Amino acid sequence: SILHLVTMELKVWVEGVARVVCGLSLNTSCQDVVIALAQSIGQTGRYVLILKLRGTERQMVADDCPLQQLAQLGQLAAEVRFVLRRTGPTLSDGQDTPTRQSGLPLPGSAEPDPVRSREPHKAFTFNLALERETDILNQEELMHREHWERQLQKEIDRERGTSSNMQLSMEDHSFQIRELYGRSAHLEQDLTLRSHRQSSQTGPRQPDEALRPLKQQLHQRLQQGDELDITLSETQKKLRAAEDQLQDRWEMIEELNKELRQCNLQQFIQQTGGPYADQTNSLHVTEVYLRNYPLLYPLPDLLNAKENHLQSAPKQTATVCKISCRL
Repeated sequence: SILHLVTMELKVWVEGVARVVCGLSLNTSCQDVVIALAQSIGQTGRYVLILKLRGTERQMVADDCPLQQLAQLGQLAAEVRFVLRRTGPTLSDGQDTPTRQSGLPLPGSAEPDPVRSREPHKAFTFNLALERETDILNQEELMHREHWERQLQKEIDRERGTSSNMQLSMEDHSFQIRELYGRSAHLEQDLTLRSHRQSSQTGPRQPDEALRPLKQQLHQRLQQGDELDITLSETQKKLRAAEDQLQDRWEMIEELNKELRQCNLQQFIQQTGGPYADQTNSLHVTEVYLRNYPLLYPLPDLLNAKENHLQSAPKQTATVCKISCRL
């Protein structure tokens, strides 16, 4: 089955205003959060993320994961406040920054290209940095998907065997019930004939004594018939439940086949397109929503990566999920 990724939010204070970064996971790094916030406010410069707790401050490094820090604090996480602090201009602006604050630089080229604008070049450099990580994530998702598809196929085969066994058992019980009904009918006829014969030959008390064993036998046969009826009813319920489960499994297979066809079509389009189309379409973008001011930026988030096809392919297309910010 498909791996479903859970995303969370993180509140960060930027210049006294609380902003919420959406689409985060436990593996989202501090650098990703800083880049998303810097792009959302539209200001260039060098930023650091500060963790404040009970009057103490700690500067987080680029590889720190904010949500993991909150999880480690436990009940104290409610008192934590994250603050985005601007430490100075970017290196491309010609100004040097202190060495202790150079842990989280915004992605950019060391030698600016005079032909291209600065902002698209920074976004492109950031996407290339995440390509290897997204390939690893896609490979893991493919392994999970293949594993669960094998488990699904085994479950479907087991359900088929169970359904076949239930069908045979139901037919066997039905045959036994019909046989018992036939025997009970013959016993009733025999009882009737014997009662008539004995009533014509003996007094009124002898037929009752002669019929008592036959009545007991008939009662036992009727009880067996009732028990078989109950067993047949339970077997039919189990059979219907197994058929419903099998139908659900087939619907799940259909959904997986649809997603596989979509992945194959996407890969075909990307492989037949030009180099520029491969470069620009390999990563998706999402909107970073601010109050009354929507912006469109390519924001990374590794946990919302799309699933690739199950078949082996020479190249996996990197799919990067998005981080959106809102007030």
